[in-house]
Amino acid sequence: MESIIRQHPNPEKLLGLELFWQEKRDGCLLSNVEIWTNEGSIPIRVLIKRFKEGKSPLVLTINTEGQTEYNVIKNIIKRKHTHNFLQVNINYIKGSKPIGRIINKGGYFTHLKTPLVVTENHLFKTEQGWIPASNLKEGDIVFILSDKIPFIQEQIILGTLMGDGSIYSGSSKSNYGFSFSQGIKQYEYLKFKGQLLGELCKEDPKIYQGGYSGSKGSRRFKSPINTHIDNLIKETCIVQGKKHITKQWCDKLSPISLAIWYCDDGSLHKSETQRPTAEISCHSFSKEEKELLKETLFKKFNIIFNLQSSGMIKFTADSSEIFFRLIAPYIHKSMRYKLPDKLVSEHCYLEEEFKKSEVYKTYYKVSVKGIKKPVRPIITQNTKEYDIETANHNYFANGILVHNSNLGVYLGRTNKIKIRSRNMDDASKDFYNIFNRTKEAPQVKELLLSLKKEWKDESIIFGELLTKGKSPTRRELHETDEFIVFDIWSKKQEGFIPYMLVYQYCHHFDLPIVELYGSSKHIKLNSLLKFRDKMLKIADSKKREGVIGKCFEGNKHKYYFKEKLDTPKLEKFPREIEEGKIELPQLPESEITGALEKVLVDIGFAKFKDKSIAMPLFAKYVAIECQKHNCVNWLKLYGFYENRCKVI
Repeated sequence: MESIIRQHPNPEKLLGLELFWQEKRDGCLLSNVEIWTNEGSIPIRVLIKRFKEGKSPLVLTINTEGQTEYNVIKNIIKRKHTHNFLQVNINYIKGSKPIGRIINKGGYFTHLKTPLVVTENHLFKTEQGWIPASNLKEGDIVFILSDKIPFIQEQIILGTLMGDGSIYSGSSKSNYGFSFSQGIKQYEYLKFKGQLLGELCKEDPKIYQGGYSGSKGSRRFKSPINTHIDNLIKETCIVQGKKHITKQWCDKLSPISLAIWYCDDGSLHKSETQRPTAEISCHSFSKEEKELLKETLFKKFNIIFNLQSSGMIKFTADSSEIFFRLIAPYIHKSMRYKLPDKLVSEHCYLEEEFKKSEVYKTYYKVSVKGIKKPVRPIITQNTKEYDIETANHNYFANGILVHNSNLGVYLGRTNKIKIRSRNMDDASKDFYNIFNRTKEAPQVKELLLSLKKEWKDESIIFGELLTKGKSPTRRELHETDEFIVFDIWSKKQEGFIPYMLVYQYCHHFDLPIVELYGSSKHIKLNSLLKFRDKMLKIADSKKREGVIGKCFEGNKHKYYFKEKLDTPKLEKFPREIEEGKIELPQLPESEITGALEKVLVDIGFAKFKDKSIAMPLFAKYVAIECQKHNCVNWLKLYGFYENRCKVI
């Protein structure tokens, strides 16, 4: 028993227990499809092989809050192909991750824009909900894997684009990247920004000559055009194809982006009779853009500046002092000549804390380009089909979010249908849309109401949601979406009710139920395995994927396992068990400081000084970072907050 062996080393635990064997259904992928893991993109056939060896990596999924997280693989499928695949082509930008790997003529792996090949019933996340591949059409929106730019790097990009940075478009004229340059004299500062941005930009080896006599030339860094950079620019910096200061851009401004902007285009004005003041060149900004900046800086940071006819903006003396204290911790040593003397010796956090910022994974919307049957030699008689199951019941296949789950249906407080999946107490509207399309939906509600009124019992009906198209084994055709019952949980009995009673309920209310192939009780392991093989033969003859085995203790499942046709045998591998609680690493201080800066950006200068407002939000953002990076925090957050307030 594959899942029994994984969870309990000795399948002998099933001996002496009455077992019930039901049919099993599911959906699959082609073998060369790549799954995104914490070790990068891995072909699903390799992933299953590593799972058998006990060396499986974690798989990237989407949790109930819509955030990406890595999950363990719970189950695997590998079986003979039955020639019912569809090829899904999508529109995406270079740099996103819907890519497979093939061997080129030189014998090397090459990443290409390989289409995703799936079985017809495989579910895709769309704007209309989870729908099968057979129902996808050109123009439908699906969700694709992309990189998310960390807060610090995002701030550097936004500050640079306010200063010496520029936006450029690709060959399609619809996708964008950015570049920035400095004169040779400021090369140390230019290189510093390039190091902070890491893989988000690359230095151009060419030296560009200026357009005036005596120019010493300049150096330039340029970003690639990919999904995460294109998304940031489109969301914040572009209006009708041109760079433009927008409200979205202003809302994201923080002391970090202001510091970069000032280093690029700002200057320090000193006077023997007045305090130092800051000036920034804004010649390329329109009057409306300057007014928007003026309003933003006042609301967020209590900073006031005046618009000069020369195209400069000049901060008042009081506002200059606030501004200098805000940006001083993020000014590179080569640019400290732009700070007042009393702040020149301040430490630059960016030089040490944020050099190792890492891009993490997220997802975004993209349109389907087309659906067609894959051509040979992609599909041959020897082709196998594969699938995996994760705790969140979804994963990214060739960069596209796909799904694999069953549902539980119950009544809410007002007798309205509520739906949950295995790990979701209240499923998204996507699941409701699919379920409500089935002809079984009214009968399910009628049964739940009957159990509640006549038996004073609140129940959850669990079932498989079979979507229109080929069945999970690809051997039978479903004309419509269908909900098939396999369990009913009773609150009154605090457990699952016996199969025969479930069968009676389904018969009375005209609901389909998974077929019971047989029941058994064994005192010898050989007879148990022999009966298992008999059940699998029945499943094979009925064109099913395999069987589900259950045994009960009272009204509860004592053991629950899956047996699948063509499931690879689990080989023996070294096993080591450490006792005690899981010990996760400490969250890097750079992530804590980044979370604190995000608080300052979100609530503004005035509210940031109120610890009753700032500290709860700070703790929340740190918790999000801990979950994102699989870390814990043992450091006292108030110390970080207190130090930042002193700097301000």
